[in-house]
Amino acid sequence: MKLIFNDATELTIQSADIQAGGNLLIRTISETPEKLKMLFQDTTKTRKMIVKEREDVLVTYENYENFYSITEYTGGIFGVAMCKKEDLPEVKAEIQNAAVMVAQIQAQELTDLQALQVQAIYPEWSEDGVEYAKDYKIQYNNILYKCVQAHTSQSDWAPGVAPSLWTAIANPSSSGTKENPITVPEMVTTAGMEYVKGKYYSWNEKVYLMNRVGMTDGESIILYFSPDTLVGQYFEEV
Repeated sequence: MKLIFNDATELTIQSADIQAGGNLLIRTISETPEKLKMLFQDTTKTRKMIVKEREDVLVTYENYENFYSITEYTGGIFGVAMCKKEDLPEVKAEIQNAAVMVAQIQAQELTDLQALQVQAIYPEWSEDGVEYAKDYKIQYNNILYKCVQAHTSQSDWAPGVAPSLWTAIANPSSSGTKENPITVPEMVTTAGMEYVKGKYYSWNEKVYLMNRVGMTDGESIILYFSPDTLVGQYFEEV
């Protein structure tokens, strides 16, 4: 069996087949690893390769131009792995990174509830001078945050530390009724929380109704206080 390169040069081989990962694996005992590497790194040769047995064409491989590796097997057999450009690990990684970036951009359009369901897609907060727009969502210490005020990040303006810039997006596991109030997290004083008029909240085993005068039912506001500290202003204890 022989492999005929695109420039008509030939190499005696034992086999050639496509592997599960998409690479073309060519096994041969005809040359040294150094010579094989030189042969298969020549893209002029590898652009098109034909496998023949006697004079019969068994298969033609095109565009497997990229040399990937050489593996030595028992019996002095060497396996040369070739792949298409789109199957190179670095190209696959680039495509995957691009897909993640697109998904992260699209995820910014989701509602807070939808965002919580796909939290892992959101980028981690960075202190390295990133310009964050209002309502931009990030995650930090496994908590999903939303930008309250547009700013350029710096190390001492981290979510949970700068409440005027970031607010945590609460998981509405409770309905906000008197019987099933929304639990206020302990981090409320640093991360903030979005309270909704007409909903009930639980804090330290007590229930509070958010009933701010001047707000309509369903209207929300971000506060950095637990309900018990704002009784008479924003809340009433039930």
